[in-house]
Amino acid sequence: MYLYLLYLIVGVDDEWYLITKGNYLYDLEFFPAAAKAYKKALKETESPYVYSSLGYCYLYCGLPDKALKYLNIAYSKKSTPDFAVGLVYAEFENGNVQKSKELFENIKNQTHEISEKLKESIAHIEDMFLKEPNKKETGL
Repeated sequence: MYLYLLYLIVGVDDEWYLITKGNYLYDLEFFPAAAKAYKKALKETESPYVYSSLGYCYLYCGLPDKALKYLNIAYSKKSTPDFAVGLVYAEFENGNVQKSKELFENIKNQTHEISEKLKESIAHIEDMFLKEPNKKETGL
């Protein structure tokens, strides 16, 4: 109902509406539909948050190559640990294990305070590296 009211008020192509729609679809785990909304929103904005969200959608859809593209853009626009976490996952899923580990070490060595959510992500990544220690590096 909320999205319908937004549609009536601001219109379907408005950046804010598309991002809100993408966020709702993402929360519902409708990742292909969320990706479509975020992609449309990128016609109106260059927000690193939208690039990151689109990258995560592609990651959850099993498209790590597309995820890597958008997560790299997000990280290049705003190099924060939160954006780096997505990049760690995308690099790992693309077979770039060494690069993934290097990015991860950079996150862990940050001196500023780390949020609880980021701490959870760090623990998850450590588990990921432990569970797949023999994952082969893919060469180009």
